[in-house]
Formats: sequence, structure tokens, C-alpha cells
Amino acid sequence: MTVASTSRIPADVATKIVLQAGSQVTSGATVTTGNVIQHFHANAPPDNSNGKLVEEIADWLKTKVNFRAIHNDVTKKRAEDTGDWFIDSPAYKEWKQNKGSRVIDDLLHEESNDPKICVLFTYNRYDDLLSTAEILKGLVLQATQKQIPQFLDAVKSTQSRCKQQRVEPTEDDMISLLLKLEDIFDRVYYIFDGADELVQPHVKTKTLEGLIKAINGLKGGNAIIASRPLQVLKKFERVTEVELNAQSDDMRILINGKIDWSPNLREVLEESGKREEIVDDIIDRAGGMFLHAALQVETLDGCPTIADVREELRNFPKDITAMYKKTFDRIEGQHPRFVTLAKMTLLWLVHAKGSLRVEDLRAALGVSPETFSVEEDRIPKLDAIISACSGLIEHHQETGVARLVHFTARDALEPLLARDFPQPHKLITKILLQRMIDNNIPNCTVEGWSELRELLRKPLLDYAYKHWAEHVRECGEEDDTRRDVANFLCKCTSFPQRDQYSFMGYDSFQPLHLAAAYNFPWFIEEVLARHNLSLVHNQQPCGHSNFEGLDVNAQSREGVTALRLAALHGHGSCIQLLLGFPAIDVNTGYTTPLAQAAWNGHADIVERLLKVPGIDVNAGFATALAQAAGSGHADIVERLLKVPGIDVNAGFENALAQAAGSGHADIVERLLKVPGIDVNAGVPTALAQAAESGHTDIVERLLKVPGIDVNAGDPTALARAVGVGHTDMVERLLKVPCIDVNAGDTTALAWAALSGRQDIVERLLKVPGIDVNAGVPTALARAAGSSHTDIVERLLKVPGIDVNAGDPTALARAVGVGHTDMVERLLKVPGIDVNAGDTTALAQAAESGHTDIVERLLKVPGIDVNAGDPTALARAVGVGHTDMVERLLKVPGIDVNAGDTTALAWAALSGHTDIVERLLKVPGIDVNTGRATALARAAESGHTDIVERLLKVPGIDVNAPDTDVFGLGRTALMKAVANGHKDIVARLLKVPGIAVSVIDDHGRTALDLAREVAASAHRGIDDDDENVAQVILQMLMDAQTDESTPAFVDATSAVDGCQIMNESLINSCWAPPLYPSWERENPDDGSTSYWMSYSVESSNDLQPIDPPVSRGATSPTSL
Repeated sequence: MTVASTSRIPADVATKIVLQAGSQVTSGATVTTGNVIQHFHANAPPDNSNGKLVEEIADWLKTKVNFRAIHNDVTKKRAEDTGDWFIDSPAYKEWKQNKGSRVIDDLLHEESNDPKICVLFTYNRYDDLLSTAEILKGLVLQATQKQIPQFLDAVKSTQSRCKQQRVEPTEDDMISLLLKLEDIFDRVYYIFDGADELVQPHVKTKTLEGLIKAINGLKGGNAIIASRPLQVLKKFERVTEVELNAQSDDMRILINGKIDWSPNLREVLEESGKREEIVDDIIDRAGGMFLHAALQVETLDGCPTIADVREELRNFPKDITAMYKKTFDRIEGQHPRFVTLAKMTLLWLVHAKGSLRVEDLRAALGVSPETFSVEEDRIPKLDAIISACSGLIEHHQETGVARLVHFTARDALEPLLARDFPQPHKLITKILLQRMIDNNIPNCTVEGWSELRELLRKPLLDYAYKHWAEHVRECGEEDDTRRDVANFLCKCTSFPQRDQYSFMGYDSFQPLHLAAAYNFPWFIEEVLARHNLSLVHNQQPCGHSNFEGLDVNAQSREGVTALRLAALHGHGSCIQLLLGFPAIDVNTGYTTPLAQAAWNGHADIVERLLKVPGIDVNAGFATALAQAAGSGHADIVERLLKVPGIDVNAGFENALAQAAGSGHADIVERLLKVPGIDVNAGVPTALAQAAESGHTDIVERLLKVPGIDVNAGDPTALARAVGVGHTDMVERLLKVPCIDVNAGDTTALAWAALSGRQDIVERLLKVPGIDVNAGVPTALARAAGSSHTDIVERLLKVPGIDVNAGDPTALARAVGVGHTDMVERLLKVPGIDVNAGDTTALAQAAESGHTDIVERLLKVPGIDVNAGDPTALARAVGVGHTDMVERLLKVPGIDVNAGDTTALAWAALSGHTDIVERLLKVPGIDVNTGRATALARAAESGHTDIVERLLKVPGIDVNAPDTDVFGLGRTALMKAVANGHKDIVARLLKVPGIAVSVIDDHGRTALDLAREVAASAHRGIDDDDENVAQVILQMLMDAQTDESTPAFVDATSAVDGCQIMNESLINSCWAPPLYPSWERENPDDGSTSYWMSYSVESSNDLQPIDPPVSRGATSPTSL
């Protein structure tokens, strides 16, 4: 790839063409602009070697629209040979700077064959309005899909920084990437279709202004912008305006094409010999509007004679609004059921807040008028929908989207529909809420974002999930809608909200979370009013919604409160109301509400929160000051610095580091003036952040600060610069006196090896004192695990290289990724130890299922098949590689009981019943060995069949405690109780000799654990969890009726089988219990003994007592 970095455009040449069409000239880019983009679109398939990376980048960018799919639809609808006049125009040829060539014959060929040309395009649609950032993301994604290595590196660097800072990519990030793209290619062409559709009278948006600013900032590319005449387009720099008038030849092609698709009209015109006359008449009446011409032909379709054709044309209005009214009148002349179908269709498309797939539209039209649920036998066919709407809607086959024939139809049809639907959003809201209820969205239990995304593929469900709140807001203060919404919100115990940084990929919201996030202050106000009323009258007042149990401090699964969500979105009214709750906690959370408001630049909310008594300005993982500094809000930084007690160095990610990493040099300068600033604080440090992000100016400024430690942090500034390939930054840091090139657990050399930067590896190896074996893992291990063969070879030539250093070793890492050639190479190194490390090479190969490498390693002299913990056998068992297990069991000397967690315990934990059965047949198997027994692991993970099988083994110790690090000394019974496995609890309680009253490391018995789980489930969000917990609690109470503490004597009435205990029982169990407190006595002999007393807990939350007794000791409750 040739990289061109010089300017390629003379200053006096226009780099942009604005195609200004008169109002309603085109219909969805049917003609000219579609043709232009078609000429630019190349179909050369990219190299797919980086396909996985491109998919990861696509997931990160989360682009809403597939521009290529839209383009394919436009291509299918484009009338052939239209728009050629523009391709031949002087303005276009000058813009293209290649006189005499035609786009259709030249650029299509050039882009597919010339690696120096890049073409990117966007389509803007009124029914799916995009932000400037989303449009730019679409361009970056298209460029990424070309898989140009230099550009992929740039995108990866930006992606890495954003993920580290847990932020979304900004417009500036996207523009920076596109500028880098312009440095890579000789010419970049941008085409923006439908720019005017970004301007809607009913939507407040500055997207077009933002897009113009962004396009002006793209210095090295040429752009075409297609739009109606708009004053804002005057802001374009270096622009040529071309008036896009419909050409008669283009109109004729379009009209004749539509006539050919109408057998009746074609026959009437051809028999009368008047086809050309009628076509000319249509062109004259259309006044340059393709849509007008198309609807004229649609109207003529039912005319039986040429006289009827002429009369219909005479009566067809020229005014665009009257044209829609004429078509609407035709709709109302149909059969009543078709009239209803057409009006409901238009209702949805006119008032939709986003694009509607055909499946969505059909489902919306198939709703029961009584239940508002979608019913299969009510769903109409697409052909019937299109026919009923008389040409006012269109179907895009490639994208599957249904939309109005032109965005101007929305304004014209809205008042016509209002006669029948005065409150359209009220109806739509009812349908959307019911659609989500019918699919259990309010109580979502899916396992991850991919599973949720699959669920949302159901017709109309994704639209409902994304847009329900917008329709609610359109209803204003309508009482019936608010009642419906309040009832819906109160059903929401785990409403899924997208969160790419969470483990599950989405968070779970409760009612107040949703009200704060979607800005429903009226709901919060009602909850607050009823809360205050219940405090005064000691009762819950009656109402249309059940607000009982709504906790203003309730945290979502990811630890987010309603107050933080209101701060995130800048919903000041919600903030004010939430602060009215007496129990509100303003300092809770990984990110506090104050920090969230500071990050998002909501200065008014910051000011309001600072007035709350007890506000802790230094709270949170990243403080409010750090968040404001990282997001560049200098005014908020200045305000926070005036708060008494502000700690400028507070937080794991402190303010200086955040500002340095984000490139806010002004804030860095301001913070450096604060007394007590510690330039070396934080992980990573400010210097490390700036170095990784490539902010040379800030690095230089920080290096001038007295006391700066260039080696602070892990990874260090040098290592971070190396990791992202900033070679200039690496060179600068290597010149700093006292730089330690070996600092950190992962050294700079190891980062270079991991990233495959051979040039930086070579540079670092020249640094005096470089230690090639430093760090965990070592540089060699990193290179081997990343399959960088050239770097491995280079490192092996370094004198003193230790091929066995680190854990896992280089060999183990190569084995783990299945790099057979690398494994073979390392095995030839003199002194290689195949058994080195807790995770041996054999264990890695067994776990990864690399049978060929396992066979190769087993041939190495001195191989120890039992080395490491877990062993190779245990690792193979854990992932269920049965063939691998069988192979290893045949190795002479295999020890099936080796390791703190044995192979049998791993099989029990993972639920591999077949492997458990196989291992139990091995001579010498010990079912009770290991820090966590197989029975404890099976009980913990809920594998009832394995528990049953193990209980049949002679000599099984059912009371063996789990002595692993996180085992807490719990028996199999305790583990089953804590994890809610009631069937296993019931089975274990039947085992002779089962110890019910033993205590774990925290002094809890199985009964204590059951009470905790029951109370937690009672306060939780899942009724099934609560029922299970209650059943387990009852079983244990029944089992301990003769040895319970006095607090439980009156709470032991039995329930039959799996009957659910009632509310009074759970409440009686949670009456203030008696807890043992341990006191120490020192007798005269110097020994220590303990005695106990009982006290009443005043708090409803358990505060575990840690009595100083050994595992397996008898509980105080049974003494």
C-alpha cells in the first residue's frame, strides 16, 4: 500500500458539489443521486484475513444503518440511463479532476482495481434519522471493511482507548480516522445522499449543521451532497452548486417504465396510439417532480378508455399537498376493510419514530382491537397493504423496510389521518407496551445481549423496545396513557438496557430506573407522593399502580441508581424529585450521580447535587473531578476545584490522568497548578495515559514537572506507548534519564512482542540493560502466544534468553493457541522444560483440545503427565474433552487424584455425567480427596444426577468442607442451600449422618444461609427465586426442629412438599433473630477459650459474625 501524505488538491479547485433539487424532485433517490452513487460503488471483494477484527469493530461502532443494503435497494429501483446528464457535466468533471472520463466506466473500474482510490457513501432517510456521529461511524465502518492494514491499526488504537476509558467514540474520533484514511489513499470520494431529510420540522436536531462542519473538516477528499435547497448549505467551504432539475429524458424513462408495469394502461395507450401524447402530458403536469409523475401513472391504472385517461389527468392536481389529498381520496373510495388497512398503515408510517421493517408493519396491523396483542390470523399480506395504499408506500427489498413514498407525504397525510386518529400516539403506545409485555421484556431473563438481540428479532418487538418512550412523550399529559405507562413500569423488574461494558451485555432496570432514564418525572412524582403519604398514614394508598417496594436507592444489576441515570441524561426535573426522597443516597455507586453529571457536562445538575447535604465530592472509582477532566468540561473542573475538601488525586483514575489521556491540555495545565497535585498518582499515571493516547504536547509538559517518575505505573508509560505502536513516543521516552525499560509486570519489550511490532522489538533490544526475561509473561511467551514467529526467532538469538521463564511459559502459550510449528520450534531449544509452570504445556494442550500437540508432548522424554494444578487430565475433564480424557487415562503413571481440585471434582462441577462415570471406574479413585470434593462441586452447580451418583459411592464423606480459597469451608449441603438447589438440599437431608448444624468460615450454618437467601430473594426481582428459597428454608427448619435457637421455635410449621410458605412465615423468620457473639476468655494457664451470648440485630441486613472456631465446629445453636 502506497501512503500519500501530501496535499493533492489545488486551493482553487472546488472539492464539494451540492446537488440542489427543487422540492420533491426525486423520490427516495430513484433517479439522479442513486445513479451517482451507483457509479461510485465498487464491488471488488476485500481481503478477508482481518474479517474477525472487522466484525469486532462493527460491534464496537454499533452503526444503526447498513448503507450498502440501502444502496442495493436504490440500485434495483433506479431507472436505467437516468442521470447521465450530470455525469457528463463540466462541474462534475472538474470536481473529479479527471476530464474526459465517465464515472460509470471509470471510477467503478478504478476503485475495484486501484488501491489508491476509496469511495464512501451514506443515505439519509427521514424515517431513521441519524446523528452526525452515526453518519461518520457509517463511513468509518465502510472504510474498515476494505481491510487496509494502516487504517485498521488506527481504528484499533481508537477502539482500545475508548474501551479503556469506557466511553463511546466521538465525532472528533471519527473525523480523525477519516483524515488518516485520506493520508493513506490518493483520493477519497464521499457521497451524502438525502442531506435534506436530516431536517424535519417536528424534530429538533442539528445533525445537518454538524455534518457540514465534519465535511468541511475532511481536507483531502471530494464530496457530493444531494439535497433540496437549504440556507444552511451555504456553510459549505470550497463548493460548487449544481441545480438538479428533472430532465425530460429522465422523466420519460421513468414514466414509460411504470406504464410497462401496468398491463391495462399500456393496452389502452397503445391501442389508441396516444402513448407519447399522454407521456408528454404527464411530464408537463409533473413540473419536474418525479414523484408527481409516478402518482399520475398510479391514478391512471384503472382507466378503461383513453377519454378516461385524459379526464383523470385534467383533474389531477399540480400542487403537492393536493396531490396527496387526491390519492387519499382514492384510498377512501375502496372497500371499508381496505380503507381501514390503508389508514392504519399510513398512521404507523407517518408517526413512526424509526424505520419499520415489513414484518414490523404487518404485525402492527395484525393487532386485536380488544387486547392490543398481535394475533397471527389478523396479520395482512404485504401485497394487500401496498395495494390498499395506492402508491403512497414503498417496500425496500434489500433492507426489508417499508416507508412512505417520499418524506413530504408525512406532512401532507398527518392532518388527513387526524380526522380518524386524533391521538395517534396513544394507540401506538398501547400496542408497543403490550408487545413488550407479551414477550416478557419487563422481566427479561435472557442470558446475554446476543440472546436478547435474537429475541428482539420478533416482528415489532425491536421497534417497541427502542421507541416506546418516544411515543409516550408524544402523548403529553394524557391520563389514560400515563396509567398504562405506570402499570407497565411497575411490571418492570428486570427491563433490559444495552450496556456493552457489562458482562451480560445489558443491564436490568426497575421502575424508577426507567422513569429517570426516559424522563418521566410525573411517575417519580407520583411514587414520591404515595411514599410520603404512606409515611404519614402508615399505609399504602390505593391507586392504579402498585408502587409498594419501590426503592429510590435500588441498584440495577450493574450497580446503577435512578439518580445516576437522571444525571447521565441531564433530566433535571427527575433529579429534583428523586432528591425529595428522604432516604436518597447521593454518593452510592462505582460512578456517583455527581461524577456522571460531571462527565456528561451537565453543569446545572452538578450545581444542584453539590447543594445536597452529605455530598461526597471525592466518592467513586473515578471522582466527579476526574470525570469532568476526562470529558473536557473545564467549567465544571473549575467549579469542583472550589469545593472544600476536594482531593485532586482521588480515585483509581484520577483527574490529571483522565485529562492527559483525553488530550485536554488546558485542563492538564490547570490541574498542575493545584497545590498537592501528585503527577505520579493513579493507575495508569497521567504520563502513561498521555503516552498511550499519543498526546505528545502533554507528555512534554508532564516530563517538565519536578518529581515525575517516568517508570511509575504498570504498564509504564513506555510500555503503553509500545503497545499501541507510537514509535515517536517510544523514542522520546527512551531519551528520558532513568528510564527503566524493564519496569512493570508486562515490560515494554513484552508489549512489543505481543503487538507484533518487530521494529520496536529491535529498537528495545539495543537499549543497554534490557532484560529479555523480565516480566510475567515474558516477551518470548507473549510472542509465542501471539504467533509472531519472526519475533520469537529474534528473541531466541538474544544471549541469556530463558525459554522456561514465566508462567505460563512460551511453550505453554504456543500450545494454547494451537501453533504447532511454534511448539515444534520451541521443543528444539536446548534446555526446554516441558513441565515448567503451574499451567504446563500438556495441560494447555489438553484443555484446548489440540490432540496432535498432546501426542507430540507425550513423546518428549521426561514429560510429567501429573504436573501442574489443575493437571492436564483435570483441564480436559473441565471442558468435556472425552477423547482427550480417555487418551490421558492410558498414560502410564497417570494420577487421577492429583491436584487441589481433582479431575473428578472438575467433572462434577461442569456437569459431565459421562466423565464422572468413567473416572469412578478408575482403580484408586478417591471420591473425597481435594480441597473441594466432587460432591461439594456437584451440589454447588446443581447437578442433581451427579450428586445422586456420588452418594452411591462407598465411603463418600457428605460433610467434607470445601477448603479452597473461595470455598468458605462450606459442605455440600451449604453449597446447595446458598445456590438455591432445593432438590439437592432435599436429597442431602435424607443422607444418614448429614451434619446440618456445622458452620462455615463466617460462622453460618446451612439454616443461616437459607434465611439470607430467602430474605434476599424476597427483596429481589424473581418470584421463582423467592419460592425456591422459601421451600429450602422450610426444609431446613423442619430438619432442625429439635435443635433450633429460641428465635425460630415459633416458625417451624411445616409446609406440604413444595408448597410455598406464606408472607407471614417469611416475615416471622425475619423477625430480629438472635445471633451468637463470641467472647474470649484467657484462663490462668494461658490458653484461650470462648463463650457465647446472644444479641438481637436491629438491622434487616445480615452482618455476618466471624466466630474464631475451626471448620466443621458445632454451631452455637446446637450447643
